[in-house]
Amino acid sequence: MDVMSIASLGMAMSTSRMMVDVNMALMAKTQDLAEIQGQEIQNMIEAAPSFHALDVYA
Repeated sequence: MDVMSIASLGMAMSTSRMMVDVNMALMAKTQDLAEIQGQEIQNMIEAAPSFHALDVYA
């Protein structure tokens, strides 16, 4: 291997590692957002008025 191919391989590995790190960070943010949205949906469901008093047989 010549010096250029070794340098080229090093750059490719570095770029690949950086992209993996960026993707992991984005996935963590996405997971955090999904958890927040899920909690808000649960809060909305719990806060919704209950219609159990309706007589559906009338």
